[in-house]
Amino acid sequence: MSNLLSEIIGTWSFISWSYREDDGQLHDYLGENSVGTLTYTSGGTMSVQIMKGDRKQFASGELMDGTTEEIDEAFKTFFAYFGTYEEKEPGVLAHHIHGSNFPNWVGKTEERGAEIRKDALTLTAPGVLPGGEKTMFVVQWERVP
Repeated sequence: MSNLLSEIIGTWSFISWSYREDDGQLHDYLGENSVGTLTYTSGGTMSVQIMKGDRKQFASGELMDGTTEEIDEAFKTFFAYFGTYEEKEPGVLAHHIHGSNFPNWVGKTEERGAEIRKDALTLTAPGVLPGGEKTMFVVQWERVP
């Protein structure tokens, strides 16, 4: 087992999700008070959930009874998937997605650059911002003791 695979096992708490501009500057993607958890098991499974802070509640108070606007906003402010993982090459994790709130990812593999320094994990992935601009996402995590 590689160092990355042995060091990544456990639960991680969300710190930040940023994107990198062409000029190298990082910008916050989700805003303040966002929360999340990421778990890697020794058995090769993983799951991640990230939620934007200060999400609006549905006026009805019912899980399946939001307005179109409420449902749209709820979808856009919660990110989750689960599946299995492996180290594709040194420093690159392959997440094989079994389920996701984004249906297009189910059955697909998403690659993440991964670096661990002490109790900090940084995952990176190329992405596309609303409007079609390509960028590099940087997600920071802290190990849960």
